[in-house]
Amino acid sequence: MPYETVRNHHYYYELEGQGPPLLLIGGYTADITFWTPVRKNLSKHSTLIMLDNLGAGRSEVPSSFLPLEVLAEEALLLAEQLGFSKPSILGHSMGGAMAQILALQFPERIDKVIVAQSFLKMPPANASTMETVLKLYEAGVSARLRAEVIWPWLFGNRFLMNPRSKETFLSSFEKTAHPPTLKGLSLQLKALLEFDSTLWYKKISKPLLILSGSEDLLSGVPLQGTYTHTFQGVGHVAPAENPSEFCLVVNNYLL
Repeated sequence: MPYETVRNHHYYYELEGQGPPLLLIGGYTADITFWTPVRKNLSKHSTLIMLDNLGAGRSEVPSSFLPLEVLAEEALLLAEQLGFSKPSILGHSMGGAMAQILALQFPERIDKVIVAQSFLKMPPANASTMETVLKLYEAGVSARLRAEVIWPWLFGNRFLMNPRSKETFLSSFEKTAHPPTLKGLSLQLKALLEFDSTLWYKKISKPLLILSGSEDLLSGVPLQGTYTHTFQGVGHVAPAENPSEFCLVVNNYLL
C-alpha cells in the first residue's frame, strides 16, 4: 500500500498521470475519493499527488491536535519526499486554507497555487452547522441522516433539485470504504475553525487562482486573487457539480 511517513505521521497517498507535479489537498473529512470526478482529466497534463489528510481516509489519526500550518507543511514534505520538487498546489475548501499557508510560508518551494472554494475564516453560521453535524456523530446518528443535514450546504440549486444526484451523494457518504473516526473529525474541525488568514492573506505575494461557486454557502464571500473564476450555478463542490469546467479551468491555468 502507498504510505509515506512524514515527521512520524503515516500518510496514505496515490500518484497518477504524467507531467509537472500537482499536489491535490482535499477539504474537511475528504479522502482521495473526493477527486474521483476530475482525476482522470487532470492526470492527462499533470502528475497528481493525492493524499488523505491526517484524520481522514487511510492516513493515521494523530494522537493530538495539529493546526493547519503543520498539516500544510507536511503535505508539501510528502510531495518532496516522493521526489517532486516545486509542485503546483490545488487545495479545496480546508485544503484551500492549507494552500494559502503554503503560498505565504513557502513560495520558493512551490509553483502555481489554486485555491478552490475556500475562505479567510469560516463564517459563524457555517461553523455552527459543522459543529452540529459533529454532535450528531457523537450522538450516534446514522451517516445517512448526517449527510441529509450537510447536503444543502454543499451543492448548488441545480444539483439539489436532482433526485439522482442526491441519492448518489447520500449513498456514497453512507457507504464510504474508509469512514473517518470521531476523533479524526474532531481534530480536523478544530484545526479548520481555528484557521484565520484575515490578518495575513494580503501579504501573499505569489499569484493565486481563486475558484468559487456562485451558490457556495459554505465559503462565504469569495477570496480576491490575481486570477479568478466563478462556476455559475455551483455550490461548494465544483469538482462534483461541474467536473468538465473545473478541469478546463485548472488545466488551462497550469499550462
